[in-house]
Amino acid sequence: MLDDKRSAGRAAEEACHEIHSALEALPLLASPAEVPFRDGLYFFYEDGEKSEHAADGRVVRVGNHPASMGGLVRRLRNHYSGRKNGSVFRKLLGGALIRRRDPDSPCLLPAPGRGHWELQDAKTCERCQPLEEEVSRLLRSSFRFRCVEVVDQAERNELESVLIATIAACPVCGPSATWLGHHAYSDKVRSSGLWNSDHVGGPTITGHQLKRFWELARSTVEAFHERRDPMSTSNREEAGSSPTTLFVTHCAARKNPAGGAPSTLYVSQRVRRFCSACESAGVLWAIVSAEHALFFPNESHGEYDTRLSFTGGAAVRV
Repeated sequence: MLDDKRSAGRAAEEACHEIHSALEALPLLASPAEVPFRDGLYFFYEDGEKSEHAADGRVVRVGNHPASMGGLVRRLRNHYSGRKNGSVFRKLLGGALIRRRDPDSPCLLPAPGRGHWELQDAKTCERCQPLEEEVSRLLRSSFRFRCVEVVDQAERNELESVLIATIAACPVCGPSATWLGHHAYSDKVRSSGLWNSDHVGGPTITGHQLKRFWELARSTVEAFHERRDPMSTSNREEAGSSPTTLFVTHCAARKNPAGGAPSTLYVSQRVRRFCSACESAGVLWAIVSAEHALFFPNESHGEYDTRLSFTGGAAVRV
C-alpha cells in the first residue's frame, strides 16, 4: 500500500512538472481584457507561492466556465470585479482574509462555510461589504494568470477536473508557510494548496490527456503571437475598418507609496472607479501617465511626482 502511494506521488509530481512546463511559454496576464479568445481554462499564480516546477511559481487555482460557451473572459471578470456570490474564488479569498484577521468574526459564524460571507447567495453586511473591494485589490496586486484555449466544452470540463486533481496530488507544489489559503474554511483548499475544492482527490491526468494538454498549450501560444501581431494577415482581415478602442484617463497626484499596478498606485477614487469599470466591462484600458506615457494594468510602477499639464478622459482608436 505504501509503495502504491509513493508510486502515485511520483507520477503526480512528474505530470505536474509537465503541466507547469506546458504553461510556461504562455504570457502571464493581469487583466481579463488581455485574453484574445472566448473559451478555455485559466491558471492563477500568486505572489510568494514558489515551486521547483516553474520559475514563475506554482499554479494556485485552475478554473473554467463549465456550463457556458464563450464565457471565459466573463468568468475572469467575475473573479476580478464581481461579487462573492458570483465567484467561489472570491468567497474563498474573502473568507480567508476575514479569518486571518479575526477567526471569531460574526461574518463567519455560526461555522466555517456557513457564515454569511462564505455561504452562497447570503448577503454581505455593513462589516464585510468593504471586503469586496479588498478582494478585487488583492487579485489585481498579487495574482496573475495564464489561459489555454479549449473550445470543446466536454474536453474543457474533463481537463479541468484531472488538472486540478493532479496538481493537488503533487508532493512538490505545496503551499508556503504564509499562504493565505491556510485560513480558508475548506479543508481541501488547505490540504491541496489550491484555491479549488471540487476535483481535489479525484482521478489524475492520463498520458493521453497530458499529451493533448501540451497540444492545446502550443496552439494557444501560436494564437497569442498571431493575435498580438498587428501585421498578421488574420488580424488585418479581422480588424477591417473597426480598430481597437483603448479607454484612457489621466493620472492623479495622490499615489500609494508602495507602488503597484494602476488600480493600486493611484489613490484617486476617480482613477479607481475607472479601473474597476474597465475591468468589469472587459475592455482594453490604460492610464495616461506623465512619467510612463501609457500605464497598462499588467504593469507595475513606483510612486512618482511628475505632473501632466492637461485634464480629461478619452477613448483612443489604435
